[in-house]
Amino acid sequence: MDKYIAEILTDTQFQNNIEYKTSTGNERPFPVRILGIDTTACVALYTLCRAAEPQLMVETDVAAGISSSYILQAMSRNNCGMLYSIDIPWYTVKENWKPFLPDDQLVDVPIEKDSG
Repeated sequence: MDKYIAEILTDTQFQNNIEYKTSTGNERPFPVRILGIDTTACVALYTLCRAAEPQLMVETDVAAGISSSYILQAMSRNNCGMLYSIDIPWYTVKENWKPFLPDDQLVDVPIEKDSG
């Protein structure tokens, strides 16, 4: 397992891409600083996928797609597997989250765009 942890943490191209795509200055459909999954959980997902070599995975609640990126990177390195990611459009849940987040931190996904 340690080799998989080191593998993803030292993949500078992958880490730089994640950093760029989650930076707050970059236009994103979701405010990743709020909805992003933490790095430890992502590394755990990556490591589990590398070790188990799943042929099929189903992921729910995709949001910004950070965890999807780690899963797909592991599947790519395994040279096998298919990921199905399921989410509902952000504009359908925004009102349910409104009491928990300040208005300036809420961002709608335009109706023509998907999450992730």
